[in-house]
Amino acid sequence: MGNKELSNYTTFRIGNEPKTFFIIKDTILLKEVFKRIEGDCFILGGGSNLLISEKVKNYNVIKMENTGIIIEDNIIKVEAGENFQLLINTAINNNLKGLEWGSGIPGTVGGAIFGNSGSFGGEIKDNIESVEFFDVDTGKNKVLTKKDCDFSYRCSFFKENKNKFIILRASFKLEKVLDNSEIKSIYIKNLEIKKNTQPIGKHSAGCIFKNVLYDFNNKKLMNFMKNYKENNIFKEKKQIPTAFLIDKTGLKGIKIGDAEISTVHANFIVNNEKASYGDVKDLIQIVKDKLLDSLDLFLEEEIEEI
Repeated sequence: MGNKELSNYTTFRIGNEPKTFFIIKDTILLKEVFKRIEGDCFILGGGSNLLISEKVKNYNVIKMENTGIIIEDNIIKVEAGENFQLLINTAINNNLKGLEWGSGIPGTVGGAIFGNSGSFGGEIKDNIESVEFFDVDTGKNKVLTKKDCDFSYRCSFFKENKNKFIILRASFKLEKVLDNSEIKSIYIKNLEIKKNTQPIGKHSAGCIFKNVLYDFNNKKLMNFMKNYKENNIFKEKKQIPTAFLIDKTGLKGIKIGDAEISTVHANFIVNNEKASYGDVKDLIQIVKDKLLDSLDLFLEEEIEEI
C-alpha cells in the first residue's frame, strides 16, 4: 500500500499519484483490500494501453502482479499478472500452437484478455477456454467460459464492466505440435515486422485508435481511398488501418508539447520525454477532428483512460 507515481507503471510514462495504491501478488488478498478502501477503484495490469489523467488522485488503484503458469497437456493455466510474452514463449517452448500471433504485444495476460488483444489476424478469444475473476460487489470468485466473455473487437465482458470484475487467471486451449520450428518462425517473423513498423524504444501506449470498417456508403472515404493502390487490399479485408488514414491526411509527425504522432506508425502517439496528459489528449482530438471533417469518420479510441 502507499502512494506511487503511476508514470512509473505505464508504458506512456504519464501519470500522477492515486488516492491509494495496492500491488496484489496473492489474489486472496483482494477481499481484504476491498474491506479497507472507499470510493472508485481502477485495476492496473502492465499499463501498456493506458492514459492517466489528474482524476487518478480520486481512485484506489490495484495493480495485479500475480504470476504463474501451469501446463497440462494442451491446456495452459496462467495468472492474470503474468507477462503476456512469457506466456507466449512458454507455449512455443512446449510445442503449443495458437498464441504466436501475439509476438511483441506488451503487458499482462489479464490486460490482454480485458481488451481482447489481437495482431496478425489472431485474437485472445481464439484460444481462451475460461476466465476466473473476482466479483467486487459479492467478494466471490467466479468463472466464465469463452462464450460468456462476450469477446468482440478489442473488447470483452470485463471491459464493458470495468473495475467491477477483476480478472484473476485464465485457461487457454492450444494445439499440441510435434515440432515447434514453424510457430517459432512465425513468432520471430511477426516480431521483426513490429520492430520495423512501430516506434520501438519510445514511450507510447500502442495503437491509439481502433481500425476503421471499410464503409461503401461513406462517399468521402470512398473518393479518398480510390487514390491509393492499397485500396483493393483494404476492401478485401473490409477494414482500413487507422494509421494509414492518419498518415495520408498529413498528420504524421505533428507535435504538441513533448507528445508526437509517431513518424514510424501514425496510430501511435509517443512521449518524447515530458509529455502531459493534456498534450496527448490534444493530439487525439486533432486526429479525430481531422478525420471527421475530411472523411466523415468517427474514430473510436482503443486505449483506456482514467
